[in-house]
Amino acid sequence: MPDFQTAQVEAIRFAGEILKDEAHRIALGKEWRMDVTDESNMILLRLDFSAVAAPAAPRSSGWTLQPVA
Repeated sequence: MPDFQTAQVEAIRFAGEILKDEAHRIALGKEWRMDVTDESNMILLRLDFSAVAAPAAPRSSGWTLQPVA
């Protein structure tokens, strides 16, 4: 990658593709991360992800998605 900004944008895009394409494999309560490294394996950026059901989550099929800014 030519610079840090480009690497950051590409990592976020790639993570989005993983979330979109592999959503069925992401288990509640499990965490995962993506490390972006340089050519010497020094970590430049780390993206952390987790999926956690809220204690008040409905137990029926009436799920809705609420974006949080």
